[in-house]
Amino acid sequence: MDPKLPFASNKCLCPACGRYFGGVYGFDLHRQGDGNARFCADPLSLTTKSGKSLLKLNEKGYWIRDYG
Repeated sequence: MDPKLPFASNKCLCPACGRYFGGVYGFDLHRQGDGNARFCADPLSLTTKSGKSLLKLNEKGYWIRDYG
Protein backbone atom coordinates (compact mmCIF):
# COMPACT_ATOMS: atom_id res chain seq x y z
CA MET A 1 0.00 0.00 0.00
CA ASP A 2 1.24 3.47 -0.92
CA PRO A 3 1.50 5.73 2.17
CA LYS A 4 0.85 8.79 0.00
CA LEU A 5 -2.55 7.36 -0.99
CA PRO A 6 -4.47 6.95 2.28
CA PHE A 7 -7.57 4.79 2.27
CA ALA A 8 -10.82 6.72 1.62
CA SER A 9 -9.01 9.87 0.51
CA ASN A 10 -9.39 11.91 -2.65
CA LYS A 11 -5.65 11.76 -3.41
CA CYS A 12 -4.52 10.41 -6.79
CA LEU A 13 -1.42 8.91 -8.35
CA CYS A 14 -1.05 9.21 -12.10
CA PRO A 15 0.00 5.75 -13.32
CA ALA A 16 1.48 7.24 -16.50
CA CYS A 17 3.87 9.82 -15.02
CA GLY A 18 4.03 8.97 -11.30
CA ARG A 19 2.92 12.40 -10.01
CA TYR A 20 0.71 12.63 -6.93
CA PHE A 21 -2.33 14.91 -6.83
CA GLY A 22 -4.25 16.21 -3.84
CA GLY A 23 -7.55 15.54 -5.60
CA VAL A 24 -9.28 14.55 -8.78
CA TYR A 25 -9.39 18.13 -10.13
CA GLY A 26 -5.62 18.39 -10.53
CA PHE A 27 -5.28 14.86 -11.86
CA ASP A 28 -7.97 15.40 -14.50
CA LEU A 29 -6.54 18.78 -15.44
CA HIS A 30 -3.08 17.38 -16.14
CA ARG A 31 -4.34 14.48 -18.27
CA GLN A 32 -4.82 15.89 -21.77
CA GLY A 33 -6.14 14.47 -25.04
CA ASP A 34 -8.74 11.83 -25.88
CA GLY A 35 -8.82 8.06 -26.01
CA ASN A 36 -5.48 6.46 -26.92
CA ALA A 37 -3.93 9.90 -27.54
CA ARG A 38 -3.99 10.93 -23.85
CA PHE A 39 -0.82 12.37 -22.33
CA CYS A 40 0.41 14.01 -19.12
CA ALA A 41 0.80 17.78 -19.18
CA ASP A 42 3.45 19.30 -16.92
CA PRO A 43 1.48 20.79 -13.98
CA LEU A 44 3.58 23.96 -14.16
CA SER A 45 2.46 24.50 -17.76
CA LEU A 46 -1.23 24.61 -16.80
CA THR A 47 -2.19 28.25 -16.58
CA THR A 48 -5.15 30.57 -17.09
CA LYS A 49 -5.32 32.80 -20.17
CA SER A 50 -3.70 35.54 -18.09
CA GLY A 51 -0.78 33.25 -17.15
CA LYS A 52 -1.75 32.42 -13.54
CA SER A 53 -0.79 28.90 -12.43
CA LEU A 54 -3.65 26.46 -11.89
CA LEU A 55 -1.64 23.95 -9.84
CA LYS A 56 1.18 24.13 -7.31
CA LEU A 57 3.25 21.53 -5.52
CA ASN A 58 2.56 21.55 -1.78
CA GLU A 59 4.99 20.72 1.02
CA LYS A 60 3.78 17.09 1.15
CA GLY A 61 4.53 16.46 -2.53
CA TYR A 62 1.01 16.66 -3.94
CA TRP A 63 -0.03 18.86 -6.86
CA ILE A 64 -2.98 20.93 -5.64
CA ARG A 65 -5.11 23.87 -6.84
CA ASP A 66 -3.30 27.17 -6.71
CA TYR A 67 -5.79 29.60 -5.19
CA GLY A 68 -3.15 32.32 -4.82
